[in-house]
Amino acid sequence: HSDIVEINQYETLEITCDADSDYTKPCHNVTFTVTASGGLPPYSWNWTFGDDTSQAGSGLGEDEPLEVSHHYSNNTSEAVVYEACVTVTDNCGYSDTCCQNITVYPELTAECTVSRNYTKVCHNVTFSGTGIGGLPYPDVCADYHWQWNFNDGTIAFGTGYASGNVSHHYDDAGNYTAVFTVGDDCLDNTATCNVTIEVFPPLTAECEAAPRQTKVCHNVTFSGTGVGGLPERICNNYTWTWQFGDDTDPVTGDGYTSGNVTHHYAEAGNFTAIFTIWDNCLDNEATCNVTVEVFPPLTAECDADPNPTKVGDNVTFTGTGVGGLPERICSNYTWEWDFGDDTDPATGNGYSSGAVSHGYTSAGNYTAVFTIRDDCMDNEATCNVTVEVFPPLDVTCGVEPERVHVCHEVEFWAKRVGGVDGHNYTWQWDFGDGDTSTEQNPTHTYMCVDNWTATVTLTDAQLGNNATCSTTVEVYIEGPELYNPENNETV
Repeated sequence: HSDIVEINQYETLEITCDADSDYTKPCHNVTFTVTASGGLPPYSWNWTFGDDTSQAGSGLGEDEPLEVSHHYSNNTSEAVVYEACVTVTDNCGYSDTCCQNITVYPELTAECTVSRNYTKVCHNVTFSGTGIGGLPYPDVCADYHWQWNFNDGTIAFGTGYASGNVSHHYDDAGNYTAVFTVGDDCLDNTATCNVTIEVFPPLTAECEAAPRQTKVCHNVTFSGTGVGGLPERICNNYTWTWQFGDDTDPVTGDGYTSGNVTHHYAEAGNFTAIFTIWDNCLDNEATCNVTVEVFPPLTAECDADPNPTKVGDNVTFTGTGVGGLPERICSNYTWEWDFGDDTDPATGNGYSSGAVSHGYTSAGNYTAVFTIRDDCMDNEATCNVTVEVFPPLDVTCGVEPERVHVCHEVEFWAKRVGGVDGHNYTWQWDFGDGDTSTEQNPTHTYMCVDNWTATVTLTDAQLGNNATCSTTVEVYIEGPELYNPENNETV
């Protein structure tokens, strides 16, 4: 007999394969799908991913898609193409292979820069950022976006692989970390980059002058410094200028501070000195003003009244400062009167001595010296006045002849003794018989017999002083003697 063999004819084994994306990024899963038909199921399968890794299994049914996930690495800066192949084998040992190319792009990173990593408040700096690696833009992925977070509550954002140049300024001083983020919406990749920027206060200036009140030709010390702005560790390119406001050449130098600069003014007045500092790194400029009051040199004026004078009379001395620091600024003035006669000087406080009385006990010419001192700036000024002191006023007198016949003329004379030369003097004669004269050396005729006393008064019209002198004249009559019974006398 013969066996009957039933032969089944199957369709040829065929497989199809696919991946959910033909590109990916490192460590991002790609889902591979394989479907088999024909041949004698069930099927076994084996995926080789092209990166020396594989995955195998069995139990694949006909027309039943099988999904397998795999992720790739890429440590280079270039895209790497991997060929992933799957081989399916049926129960009869027939097999079929299908391959799929997967491009693995480098990891998306970010680069960012800032035009300078220091600035001042309200001064623009330029930020720029770009993606590095990732999916090529825009050929593979056109859906990129970026953002700058300036860490001061503000952000800038846009679309694309790079931000281009973005300007921003900070309103407050401090250290800020600005964060650039770039992402693609194709694979949800993001990358960040940080830049740190130091923001400094605006550059201002402080200045001083000592003293602020001074005298002509006395040195004033000026000092100025920058405040805020860029510190010298960042910007060592500072310059400064002092302009003194008096048409003299300015003083200039390098650095954040001027140190001590001395200057004197040749004329009195109010001068505004200006300190200017420049930061040549950011073209910053700041100024500071200080006003200096410049007073005339301290001098002195003085006087003595009356002058000339006579021994024993009080003289009023007055002295005052002229120029120098006014008392509203310097209340520490002292004065002294030296009268030039070996007596103790008169002293006091203030800008003026007021009226100081002094009398001389001997005749002569005396040089009285008034000295005023400003103890604020160690100034001193003097003034001299020469006082002529004459002896006391007196007068001598006489008559010629001293004995005269009635109705005969006599001559009186008077002479000043002492007193002040150059003063106006008046003479007043009283002849004792009711007649007077204002002449210095008058003549007079007595009409009656008697012993007459004539008195002359000499007056200093300027001082009001006077002196007197008297002289006697005997007036007689010649002829026979007559008896006067009323007084029992013979005349």
